[in-house]
Amino acid sequence: MNKMAAMIVKLLLLLSISILKANSQENAANSIAPGLRECYNNMNYFDREKRLPSSINVLIALIRKIEKAPYIQNDRELSMQLIQRFKQDGIVAFDVPTDSEYGIPASPMGFQAAKNKVILRKIIPGIAENFPNSSLSEIERCSLHFMLSNTIHVKPRGDEQQVCKKLGRFQRRVPRTAEPDRDIEMFDPKHHSDRTGNLQENNEPVDPSKDIDIDVQRDLAKKTLTFELSDCPVEDGVVYTRWGAVQAGHVISGIAAARDQQYIIKDGVKVDGRYAATLAGDLAEVVLHQGVKSVKQFEVGVKGGWNGTQVPRWYFIEKNFNLELTDAEIRGGLDGLILAKNIDSWRDKFRTLKISQILDMFYSQRGIFSSKYRACNRKGMYYEVAPKDELVTQTFGFGLILEEETTLFGTINDKGIQKYSEDSVNALNDYISSIQDLKCEIDNDVNVRAAADVLLVLDTQWEFKLIESVIAYLLDSVNINPYGGNYTIINAKTGEMMVNSSNTILDFYLSYNRTIHTNAPIGLDVPIAFDAVQKIFQSKINNETSDKYNRGKSSIAIFLPYSVLSEGDKSVASSKKEHFKLYLPDVKILALGRNGRDAFGHLVFDPSIDAFDLSDTSTDGTSIVQSTNLLVSRVNEIHRRISNPKCGADFSGEEASDSFDQYVEPNTSSYYKISPNYFFGDGERFIKFQGYGYGNLMVCLSRQDGKPRQNVTGGDTKCETMTGMNPITFSLTDACIDYDTVFSCPPLYISVQSNIADTETRSMKCIDSGCRYPDDIKYTIHVEKLSCVNGSFRFIGNLGLVTITILTFISSW
Repeated sequence: MNKMAAMIVKLLLLLSISILKANSQENAANSIAPGLRECYNNMNYFDREKRLPSSINVLIALIRKIEKAPYIQNDRELSMQLIQRFKQDGIVAFDVPTDSEYGIPASPMGFQAAKNKVILRKIIPGIAENFPNSSLSEIERCSLHFMLSNTIHVKPRGDEQQVCKKLGRFQRRVPRTAEPDRDIEMFDPKHHSDRTGNLQENNEPVDPSKDIDIDVQRDLAKKTLTFELSDCPVEDGVVYTRWGAVQAGHVISGIAAARDQQYIIKDGVKVDGRYAATLAGDLAEVVLHQGVKSVKQFEVGVKGGWNGTQVPRWYFIEKNFNLELTDAEIRGGLDGLILAKNIDSWRDKFRTLKISQILDMFYSQRGIFSSKYRACNRKGMYYEVAPKDELVTQTFGFGLILEEETTLFGTINDKGIQKYSEDSVNALNDYISSIQDLKCEIDNDVNVRAAADVLLVLDTQWEFKLIESVIAYLLDSVNINPYGGNYTIINAKTGEMMVNSSNTILDFYLSYNRTIHTNAPIGLDVPIAFDAVQKIFQSKINNETSDKYNRGKSSIAIFLPYSVLSEGDKSVASSKKEHFKLYLPDVKILALGRNGRDAFGHLVFDPSIDAFDLSDTSTDGTSIVQSTNLLVSRVNEIHRRISNPKCGADFSGEEASDSFDQYVEPNTSSYYKISPNYFFGDGERFIKFQGYGYGNLMVCLSRQDGKPRQNVTGGDTKCETMTGMNPITFSLTDACIDYDTVFSCPPLYISVQSNIADTETRSMKCIDSGCRYPDDIKYTIHVEKLSCVNGSFRFIGNLGLVTITILTFISSW
């Protein structure tokens, strides 16, 4: 009897805890959750222009920060806590007088709030009590809240005359001259408002014969109610991706619902939480809100457009009625369902799979362990993950649950919900094929993944919104992240630091704003700027013995001049570049300016390939994408460097050996260069590549071909396959025996390539902190007895007779 009583008490206790958790979810209440009020008490965070941009790369960067917290959980716990901590749908603001100390003129009154409450209480239950709040700053937490929370703001903003009329005009295809998976819009400075936004172009190309009709018949509600509606409302919770705008909260909800799968039995229907948290949940909203009006045909899908995709902050939609399932929700719901239905099988292959890795792979060209599972192929997987009969059943079942929690302008019986569920799914099936998102690229070539240490030298005379878009686009496109490259920004006039060295794009948005830009000295002081660049790279080289972070990265300085160089500036630049040739041979100098290459070409060694022109008169962003794409392509061409870390910036060091780890993903190549400064002269020298059994790699060397590849006819390319843990070694002994100067001796070019096929049977072993993806292949580069010779070194006579010619440099300023 005592045992029975103890068991009953235990069961009651567990039940009480379960009920307490379900009922204590702050984000499921009728007011703004206490943990989110910091985002509404501070109007700087409520203002989109003050928050982080809404892009998938920013979202991934935020999640990476959380995952690196020392006490962070696994993907199951984190996905659930992201929803429980940050997602509260339907929060709308009201024009009512409220005491700023005790009240907030906003609450979850939008129609999205009802579904959000059901999801949090029944599908993704729990409380985010263990979420590491200190892992993010306040502005980062609030930015994440607005990225994950779905709300449509229908209240007029006052900018509708400028914004709404552009919806149809800016829904067009990407010009063939632009990068195939990028669009080309930006803010129009003439219509810019810090508080109301300004549409410039839709982020997804659509059928040009189907322009949006702005003068649509208004819903009856607008005619009968006393308040006005915006003709192009703002949709919150949307993030920009190259493959269409996506409701990010739907995606994370799908992961969370799958990792803690819940089933609810309602009137004999078994509701799957994975459907409820994604597509079926939104379709149930369509069923209830449109069905209660006895519509003859259900409407799903609402197109929209960004203010600009380089720094996306405002997402406008084309109409103000039947908003229960927008295009962004369709994509987000479908993406979330795809992830939800496959995540268990992916985790069977790699148990420590991270949320950031899932998003990083899915919203890319590579896909999750296969090119099948990627955002560009979502429509191809629609009927596979959401068969019609199954989707109808799940919509009906969740509709029965949601109907009990939703306030409607009428009542629908169960038969109506069942009939309307089939009608709404039919409407979605008809509509989804019309969404003209960018298709998957067919690329049979091996990919190249850049890893660059980039130093931006910024002339702040550029208009802020323009140069912010340029830099944001550049950093988004050159693999800036903890597993790739990093960047630093200095002032071109003073050489002072504007953004400290960082490997996350978050620091650019957090450290660089209009105020900092406006208050900074303008112009380009050529000697000061070159001296600052030289000092920064010299410091990094001198610290390489103890700091391996920049090993295996290319070193690039990018000047962003606004004005035309004077003759004196050109002379100074030419003199400064000579020093770089001798003592900083691995630093590549590029420039992006205005008024044509002749205006600033003297900053670089070869203006024909290293100088790029940017127009500052474009109002639709075309020049930003086209000009910056050329610069991005050049950055990606520049080789990663291998050097002697004990050499120092003045080349006064000694011969040395070194090793550092590198990672390459499947079907990708990394290209390296060893300058002759490090193998000039006598002595045995070697370079060795060591694998770890993650996969076979092809290593190729050449002195003539900058991108050595296997099966290339002619030339001096040599290739060997690295299998298992067997190392391969190449000799660098007497590599400059036929050359009497460092300048005349060609460098050594190296490629490391993974030829693993596009298959789901890839090896999943990469768990190091340097692994971006689970299927990365790790290898170590060893260099033995690299020399240390600056560009002034010259052989006199035969081998073994060496003398150093010391060059004296006289400044010309």
